[in-house]
Amino acid sequence: MTRVERGGKMPNIHPRGDRRGFDNSFIKKAAFTLPEVLITIGVIGIVAAMTIPTLITKYQEKVIVTKFQQVFAILTEAYKLAENDLGENFRKSFDYKSGATGPDDFWNAYKPYLNASLDCKDNPDACFGVAKKVWGVGNYYTMLDSDEKGSLVKSKRAVILKNGVTVGFGGVGNSQTAHLYIVVDINGRNKPNRYGVDTFFFAVSDTSQNKIMPEGLYLDNLNQVYWGYGLDKGCNLKSSNQARSCAAWIFLNKNMDYLHCDLDWKTQTKCN
Repeated sequence: MTRVERGGKMPNIHPRGDRRGFDNSFIKKAAFTLPEVLITIGVIGIVAAMTIPTLITKYQEKVIVTKFQQVFAILTEAYKLAENDLGENFRKSFDYKSGATGPDDFWNAYKPYLNASLDCKDNPDACFGVAKKVWGVGNYYTMLDSDEKGSLVKSKRAVILKNGVTVGFGGVGNSQTAHLYIVVDINGRNKPNRYGVDTFFFAVSDTSQNKIMPEGLYLDNLNQVYWGYGLDKGCNLKSSNQARSCAAWIFLNKNMDYLHCDLDWKTQTKCN
């Protein structure tokens, strides 16, 4: 009489891990239906469509802020090198005088210290892009809040740095003094070519301890905003001042939140 006939159990003759010797009917196998899978994919797609553009925008703005800081350091270092070679007060010697060419002379003295990869003196179009042609003349960059033209940016006083940033130079003033400024286009000729988005302004001072500074800040204190032409008037979507002071906002707050929300311009440093 065999062991089975005596009421014993058949031994498991299969190798360990082989389920052929067991009854698996009690195991419930779970699975998603096709409609459930499609609904899940749809929800994931909706969430991605809502969040990915925001993440991309934030990343792009972070790149601009980082490049802005790099350019500011390059401009400042170039000025210090020029001072070492040409004298501490070399900037003042280029102010407007009767018949003088102050901006041109200053630019020609300052430019070599930028160590640029391209000088656009013979071809301004190589440095500046076109946001909007007006009357078929010149390269106009658009203002922050609209497609209206900003100031004429096209200039022979411009170079492209080794990191691809366009640096231009200009000056306005009278027979006694001059306001010299630097304009930078963070991504060169590439769009959007818009003030406060990829194009920013710096002032060149002859009296301040801070020789190169973002426009919109006090001359002698880079932690204070010059309200006469500061953030509330110069980096506001509702402003008519062409966003020339957005460089001050980025310098102080390390973001571009002025593009995304209404700010009080005095206590807020970012969108809530």
